[in-house]
Amino acid sequence: WYCMNRDKLRMLEAQARLLRRIIPYEDELEKLKSKIDRALQTVKREEEILTQSGYSVYVRDLNSDVYKLENITNFFLDNDEKLYIIFAYGNQNFTSELDIVKYE
Repeated sequence: WYCMNRDKLRMLEAQARLLRRIIPYEDELEKLKSKIDRALQTVKREEEILTQSGYSVYVRDLNSDVYKLENITNFFLDNDEKLYIIFAYGNQNFTSELDIVKYE
């Protein structure tokens, strides 16, 4: 267990360093954070409309640490160097909801 957690910690640290290299400037990081916040607020409004209409939906906690830049672990760059950040909800066996934030 210790070895697995240490390896996971190393992987998370490497991903954080990679994200910092992709977006090295503080003002760009603030723009990214703002874009993530706006995208998630839009999804939250849609979620509330669906809930009020009687649908069962995944409820996002926008104050969760998962949305902090330093905790982002799922992202990729496309061929045009556009950054896509993926927030997947669920567990290793089943993930039915996800949000993708595109940063150009």
